Amino acid sequence: MKPDSDLCLRVATYLATVKGVGPLEDPFAADDPDLTRGAPQGQKFVDLIAPTADGGRFAIEHTKIESYAGQLTDAEQMERLLEPLEHDLAGLLPTDRTYRLAAGLGAVADKMLEPDLVRAALTPWIIEKAQTLIAGSPASAPRHQVIGTLDELPVEVTLSAWPPGDRGGALLVLRSLPSDADQMMDLRVARMSKALRTKLPKLLDQAPARTVLVLEDPDMATSNISEVWIALRRAAQGLQLCDTIFVVETWLQEPSAVVVYDDGTWLEDFNQHRFPLPPAA
Repeated sequence: MKPDSDLCLRVATYLATVKGVGPLEDPFAADDPDLTRGAPQGQKFVDLIAPTADGGRFAIEHTKIESYAGQLTDAEQMERLLEPLEHDLAGLLPTDRTYRLAAGLGAVADKMLEPDLVRAALTPWIIEKAQTLIAGSPASAPRHQVIGTLDELPVEVTLSAWPPGDRGGALLVLRSLPSDADQMMDLRVARMSKALRTKLPKLLDQAPARTVLVLEDPDMATSNISEVWIALRRAAQGLQLCDTIFVVETWLQEPSAVVVYDDGTWLEDFNQHRFPLPPAA
């Protein structure tokens, strides 16, 4: 079973229990590769159909959610292009400071960038600039950081220095985000709106099955359940929704799910409606 379908099945296992319609009947048959009948060419209606013991069924659709357009690509590119620098520069930077190398939204999005060439350009630049920066503090800003522009580097980045703590000389690669919280929320709402408008029609076509949307949030750095919930409510205005919406936080060591919407009600108590994912049926 594909990971997406397995995630949907684990959610269905929980939902069948709490709705009193379990156990699931022949759940692995639900991962039917022939769910494309009647759908537009190259598309599927839903990710999983799970029959229930009462003769009904769950129709479940899964998608990964982003905090902004291109976030998943950004994450892949950061890992491919920049994160190896943390290892490559170990022992080469002054130990009385720690360093952060930040790339803005979309700064590394070009998939034509060659990792070896990018790091070959950044390595001497980081080593040179690291010697000149003082550890960040209210008194030192902005002398604690320097911006590498596209005139001198293949990608635009910001290098900053901070007090050493217990990691003197270490480099941390990260993504920089807009400092304006409203701007960040607008970006999040736009992505949620696209997810809902893409996924809901195929789910609603599966009525009278109980329709379930599983939103997988893999983002540890820039996301949290509260912000996702707010963005979802804003994005959902004026839309016909499915029966139940889950947010599954797969960035956790032990992934858990939160029921954020059920039977026409937005659920505000995240602790009450959070549960560990059960093993697949």
